[in-house]
Amino acid sequence: MIYIIGFICFLLLVLLFCRLIQKPKNSSVFLGKRMMKLWNWADLPMFVWAIRHLDRTL
Repeated sequence: MIYIIGFICFLLLVLLFCRLIQKPKNSSVFLGKRMMKLWNWADLPMFVWAIRHLDRTL
């Protein structure tokens, strides 16, 4: 019984994750907006590093 509940929870999480990945930019829901802010915040250091690296190579 515990395995069935765990499997159902796992499937729901996978479906939710797939749904969030499909349309995060067009989302008006709080969770979608929050996820985009988190992605932008996480990608900013990598973007800054790439720009600094490009300036040195040119």
